[in-house]
Amino acid sequence: IPSLLGKDSPGHIIDPETGQPVQTEFAVSVIAKTGMMSDSLSTTLLLLGPAKGRVLIQGMAKVSAVWIAPDARVETAMSGPQILLGRKT
Repeated sequence: IPSLLGKDSPGHIIDPETGQPVQTEFAVSVIAKTGMMSDSLSTTLLLLGPAKGRVLIQGMAKVSAVWIAPDARVETAMSGPQILLGRKT
């Protein structure tokens, strides 16, 4: 699967089950209390995907995440700040 940037290069996140770069259709962004928490959660949520990731976020306080696919599909999980997504007009 090509990256969201249109490149076919592998990513820097390694799937712990295969030892290979993660093959995912999503990019993930996280809002949390600290940058360190946002960074670690975004990697974890990329590996989990939206369905399992939502379950994780629901058990946490003040955390929000958004998964965005190249075809404009968007999935969110929020127990914290609201994520507002703009639309082209």
